[in-house]
Amino acid sequence: MAESVHYNIRIRKRPWYAWLASALWLTAVFVFLEFGLGSVAEREPRAALIAFAVAVLILALGLIRWSFSLRKSRKVENDEPGGASETAETGDWNDTPRE
Repeated sequence: MAESVHYNIRIRKRPWYAWLASALWLTAVFVFLEFGLGSVAEREPRAALIAFAVAVLILALGLIRWSFSLRKSRKVENDEPGGASETAETGDWNDTPRE
């Protein structure tokens, strides 16, 4: 019989203000993209360029912030007993004999 495979999914809880900040960030990106598209439709290249540049900047800053928070959360998980940082070279954390 085939061996069953189990996966663990961790869901990080976020406070309400983190969800609000993410919603505002996405809204700002979409608003500036819409401004850019509207400016292109009205044949205003300078306004379109500024709007697209701001949208790309906001998007890039949000993705950088997200990547740093993801690294931070993974570091916290690895610092827990039995995490990857403790089991990488020395074996399991409670394999050491007690005296």
